[in-house]
Amino acid sequence: MQYNGYKSVMKKANIAFNTHKYKDAIVFYLEALQLDSSLELYLNLGSSYFYLNNILQAKECFEKALEFDKNNYELLWNLSSVYEHTNEIKLAQSTLLKAINIASNKQASLHKLSTIMYNRFFHPTLLTDETKNIIILLFNLKGVNYENLKPCLIQFLLTEDIKTEINAFNSQFNILTFHDKPLILKLLNNELLHLLLKKTIYINLSLEFFLLKIRKSILNELVLKDLQWNNFKNIEKFIIAFAQQQFYNEFIMIISDQEKIHLDQLKIQIAALIKNNDKKVIFYISLLATYFPLNQFKFMQEKFIKKLCSKNNAFKELVTIHLDEPHQEYLLRNSIDTLSIVDNITSKKVKNQYESNPYPRWISIHKPNAQQFSTYLQNSFYIESEILQTLPATTIKILVAGSGTGRQPINISYKIYNTSILAIDLSKSSLSYAKRKTEELNIKNIKFLQADILDLDLLDEQYHLIESIGVLHHMENPINGWQVLLNRLKPNGLLKIGLYSTIARKTVTMVRNFIKDNKLPINDDSIRDVRQYILNLNDLNLNELSKANDFYYTSGVRDLLFHVQEKTYTILELEEIFNILDLTFLGFEIKPKIKETYNKEYPNDTKMRSLKNWHQFEQKYPDTFTGMYNFFVIKNKDYMKIMKVI
Repeated sequence: MQYNGYKSVMKKANIAFNTHKYKDAIVFYLEALQLDSSLELYLNLGSSYFYLNNILQAKECFEKALEFDKNNYELLWNLSSVYEHTNEIKLAQSTLLKAINIASNKQASLHKLSTIMYNRFFHPTLLTDETKNIIILLFNLKGVNYENLKPCLIQFLLTEDIKTEINAFNSQFNILTFHDKPLILKLLNNELLHLLLKKTIYINLSLEFFLLKIRKSILNELVLKDLQWNNFKNIEKFIIAFAQQQFYNEFIMIISDQEKIHLDQLKIQIAALIKNNDKKVIFYISLLATYFPLNQFKFMQEKFIKKLCSKNNAFKELVTIHLDEPHQEYLLRNSIDTLSIVDNITSKKVKNQYESNPYPRWISIHKPNAQQFSTYLQNSFYIESEILQTLPATTIKILVAGSGTGRQPINISYKIYNTSILAIDLSKSSLSYAKRKTEELNIKNIKFLQADILDLDLLDEQYHLIESIGVLHHMENPINGWQVLLNRLKPNGLLKIGLYSTIARKTVTMVRNFIKDNKLPINDDSIRDVRQYILNLNDLNLNELSKANDFYYTSGVRDLLFHVQEKTYTILELEEIFNILDLTFLGFEIKPKIKETYNKEYPNDTKMRSLKNWHQFEQKYPDTFTGMYNFFVIKNKDYMKIMKVI
């Protein structure tokens, strides 16, 4: 009788659960629990709590469910999510690794692991060959942002013995041979190093110094010594991967005067090898490609080179990156419409910068599960249900004002269902990079347009959401840009803005002033020299710059330190702008840890909208907005109407 009663209550509970009535489901599951228990009950009860953001109750239920089945894939998946929310990262990692091993379809679990590993290391107890193989799988999976996996890959790559060997190699003043160093050779032939170089822009100074010295050593041996060819043939995969990396980072490494002399000799050797149809030329060309882009050399059009590509896939990939993709971007320029001629003096300067140095450089992007527009907003900041009720049920029209090389509009396209996106930028070089990427990813709902924000009133369209991240602070008069964007909002439309923080940008501003005071030219050589000068100073404050992604590629350093126009803000200055433009501040987009700290310090500010509090918070925690202030606003008149204040 009791069993039949349990089945009856569970049926009601499951109906409520499957129709997303989680509060009702919890009531029924708790009633069923008085009669009996099962894996299904604890699994669904835990999920109900989880969907209602009752994380600790969800954790308790899922851990109870383990008593019924420790190898249930769905349970392990759910537990990993709970542990991620409770910041029990070791448990999240180990649980998901176990789920991956028993999964019939590993892709979903691998994608989830890539998000859990976002800029994180594995717990030392998980550094096994099995985990290493999973990392390799991740780096060969589409829809993963490999950049976020750099820390854990480097963790496996730079073991203590390898780090000791690298440091010893780096500390030697003279150019060293490496052929008699087994650990160095082991590193150069490590698949993980090849993946790091081919699929990310690495961030590791020790590794950079090592690669700089290895490159110099190889060049020195090739042009000056009688060499054993097998010594170089064995590291061909490494040198090709290194050449890809150098293209991605836009040849950020400095070149010594001695290397410049040797490079002239290397070019002569390449010409002779091509003339003799010697396939060893692959190594020589790949080494040259660690110094210069190959699309500047006429010999790359030789028939013999094309023949080599047909027989060597790694070399073919290198040629694609150095030659074919830039050529594709050049052709795509003509397919991008222009709204009007850019005539503002500052806009012209900014345009010229990004034509020379498209920004940002990126290789891969995470493809999350698409969500409703309302969910996207709820995950970004606190938003009233009244605002959510005004959101359209039809296609969401979005303007990305200042889209750069396309990562932002593509990210939006992936995140939000049913969108139509217009992405505008001053630079056709940036837009053609973006368009190549959208074609590569088969994205159809983004249109690109060359335009100045100041000219957007020439558009007839209005938008439900406008995002302009890292753009307005590069304008001569940012307020004018704000006003134009507000004109393009639909009624009840939302505006997301990203601006530099004066406090977080303190070190950058100091270096920018040094560059300005010394009237340093803005060119690639000057960018490399200033970067090297910063590294040589070994100043603790300046070394903070080396933690930034932008510090590791030429366009990034230019945007970071050499920008032709930049303004920073304090939170109180933002408040003043909101008052001038009659805007309601809806909230910052912030990381969970910052949110948790803020809530502890200001528990009464449940909506997290007190700019006075945030100003105090940033004074206390100056790294809070290291990237930017990213926030949402709405026209005050729209907000008042929605909330029925007037």
